Amino acid sequence: MLMDMLKAGSAESLCRVTRSLAAYRKVRSLNENDQALLKRVEKALIGEWGAALSVTPLEAESGLRQLLLSTD
Repeated sequence: MLMDMLKAGSAESLCRVTRSLAAYRKVRSLNENDQALLKRVEKALIGEWGAALSVTPLEAESGLRQLLLSTD
């Protein structure tokens, strides 16, 4: 299901996969494949975010972390 979301290749699909994996991680531990997928997707999302908003990768990552924490 997550891989199907990524096939779209859009920033929206990156957000959905990141949100899904982050939410799942709160309930259960991610296996190695899911951890690797989350890292790859977050890296791509941070790149998209940085380019779209003209911010540094560090600022984009910080914004992403804040959003993920606010969904608790």
